[in-house]
Amino acid sequence: MYTVKDVERISDHCDNIVDLAEEMSDTSMEFSMDAKEGLQEMTELSVETIEGAIAARRSEKPEQCRESVQKVKDLEDEIDGLRKELRKSHMERIARNECSASKGIIFLDIISNMERVSDHARNIVEYISSKWPMMLLQRLNKKANISFYTPGIGWFQQMRKTI
Repeated sequence: MYTVKDVERISDHCDNIVDLAEEMSDTSMEFSMDAKEGLQEMTELSVETIEGAIAARRSEKPEQCRESVQKVKDLEDEIDGLRKELRKSHMERIARNECSASKGIIFLDIISNMERVSDHARNIVEYISSKWPMMLLQRLNKKANISFYTPGIGWFQQMRKTI
């Protein structure tokens, strides 16, 4: 249930980004090449965090799950740094009168929404990593169409017995 809320919030942020893009299109507004390149980089990293969260959720091997979780955490940290960098560069463009206030507000809103997407992807993998052992047992149970979880025996010992 926790991950569903994060997925819903990701979709809300994506809707916000679409609304901002439509506003730009409606007013024939365009970002500078530097701003476009920064947004492109942030978009690619944000998409990678979502793909990583999906990979972590689908993984059936502990090492794959750990790798996906770590990748998302690293990417999310990188996005946090990129957001600060893009914000600083944007303020410098405003100071040089290379950007209008209206473009600036939209730019900052877009990078904020993208950063929040990565935050929610990180929330998902953190939840998955805390629940992964039980999720794996449930998946194995479903695939084998048997029930092999024995109350009172730790999940690791139970997995070793089963696998």
